[in-house]
Amino acid sequence: MLDEQQYQCWCRSLGFKRETKELLDRIRSSPPARRVGGGKKRVAGRYPSRKMGVTIQFESHSNELAAVLEYENDPDCLEFYDQPQPCIPLEYRAKKGRQLPVLHTADFFVLRAESAGWVECKTEQDLVNLAEQSPERFQKAVDGTWHCRPGEDYASRFALCYYLRSSRETDLVYRRNLEFLEDYRRCATLMIAEAARTAVLAAVRARPGITVAELMQVTNPFGPDDIYGLIAAADLYVDLHAAPLTDAARVPVFCSMEEAQTHSMVTKPDRGPRRTTNQRGRQMTDPEVFRILQSALNENPPPSAGSTPTDSQADQQRIGFMPITVHSCKGIVPALR
Repeated sequence: MLDEQQYQCWCRSLGFKRETKELLDRIRSSPPARRVGGGKKRVAGRYPSRKMGVTIQFESHSNELAAVLEYENDPDCLEFYDQPQPCIPLEYRAKKGRQLPVLHTADFFVLRAESAGWVECKTEQDLVNLAEQSPERFQKAVDGTWHCRPGEDYASRFALCYYLRSSRETDLVYRRNLEFLEDYRRCATLMIAEAARTAVLAAVRARPGITVAELMQVTNPFGPDDIYGLIAAADLYVDLHAAPLTDAARVPVFCSMEEAQTHSMVTKPDRGPRRTTNQRGRQMTDPEVFRILQSALNENPPPSAGSTPTDSQADQQRIGFMPITVHSCKGIVPALR
């Protein structure tokens, strides 16, 4: 959570006008607008946030708690508030054409490094049903994202955002991993011995990308609690989106995110049936690349035994490939757009 000086600097960096600053001040200083309750299909609860220093309410485990866990662990999320006050006025036409003014309380208000706004969480099926009942309030875009135009229009008056979060956006692997690590982060009695820390970190430095299962073997007698405790404390890095932490044989471990990114750039992933082999036995990851290299090899055949390869042939032997994944961000994904 931001202290007052950090908050003032953040507001200035985003160029908020006086009316926006006053609205933000009120949201940050107000208690939740209401106490949430569960239902037949929902289990409400309260999450003790270390980031905010208070408990955060949620109305469902499947959607809102997933959002809370993401906000808690996302470094781009600076603050988040449940059931923010004041209520915001929405105005739209009902399905039968009647103009409807309503006061609306969103599930969350989120402050991010470069944006801020309201977040309303709904299940995908609820959004489909609501779009049928109130097509002017709930709309699905061509790319599958959901929008509340009245909410977005109101937020834009203050240079803020309004975002409809669908349960379809929840990464179940990431959510389960965050829940798995919660026990380690909240365990006041969890103490990792210095000998265990030294042994585990040394093993990962010596072999970046070693799996949790392999790490358990080479660092015996130190146990999984030491390894998962170091992951929870961010002393070790794993991609929490990639595989369940409980599937230890599929979870590579690194000393840092930067090391993991570098490792992924210089290693060649298994792409199953797309892999093929050229005349030298080198595995290729794309048929087109294979054809290009095959042609080059035909023009410059490998040297005979005992001969010295030419520079061109030596270069061919050093050819390697790495997949490049391009990620695009729009707005303030994943929490706000």
